[in-house]
Amino acid sequence: MNDPQSWLPVINQCESPIARLVCIPYSGGDIHAYRPWAALMPAGIELRAVQLPGRGKRLNEPQPTDLTDVAACIASAIEQLDPLPLVLFGHSMGAALCYETVCRLEKGGKLEHLKHVFLSGGRSPDHHARKPVAEHDVSDDEIRERLLRYQGTPLELLENKDLFDLFLPILRGDFRMMAGYRPVEMPVIQAPVTVFSGIDEQITAKQLDAWSVYAGGYFSKFRFDGGHFFIHSARPRVIKRIFQEVEATTGFRRWRHAALPV
Repeated sequence: MNDPQSWLPVINQCESPIARLVCIPYSGGDIHAYRPWAALMPAGIELRAVQLPGRGKRLNEPQPTDLTDVAACIASAIEQLDPLPLVLFGHSMGAALCYETVCRLEKGGKLEHLKHVFLSGGRSPDHHARKPVAEHDVSDDEIRERLLRYQGTPLELLENKDLFDLFLPILRGDFRMMAGYRPVEMPVIQAPVTVFSGIDEQITAKQLDAWSVYAGGYFSKFRFDGGHFFIHSARPRVIKRIFQEVEATTGFRRWRHAALPV
């Protein structure tokens, strides 16, 4: 069994929650990426984030190597939680993990309370299925250059060799896991699907549209100002859009009670 408290720690203090938002991090990320979201949660909404092995409080556990195995563990942990109305959000690597997790939840037929799926800053499964096999690991300099381009990593981490050396194995492991991700079965998601991207990132509008093939019903897309890490730079608007989309597809009005900008 996969312990929900290890895999899905609660980020906000929420007494008697009436719904749940679970967020899945990007490469190199952990639950801290979503801690600032807690202050923007409406009353009654429980916020949890996926804590992957090999980082944070799970630093002494082996880093995962297979993305679909990780998705199976996340799905198992979710199934053990009390059945509140559930929304899933994943960014970048987290989008792939989110898609694979939802596929497993829906295949098991045990998750009628899944209300909406948000896939952010990531390409569709068919892109990963046909991408070329990586012939070698990305160099340290290439990783640093990529992080600078994405503009989501503090400069003090990139410029401090000791800190960067601590962070590098986690990030390299996630890059390897994503490089090895080649889905074979690519089922359609039955829950409502919304996809996000940044206007200034490398994901094109056409690539964003490619996700529509995997939506069995409701599908919407939105682009935000910013690059790949728009989920930080445009955080209030991203969260507000999440609430608006869930309300549009469920009529669940409690998602609107957050002090967010128009």
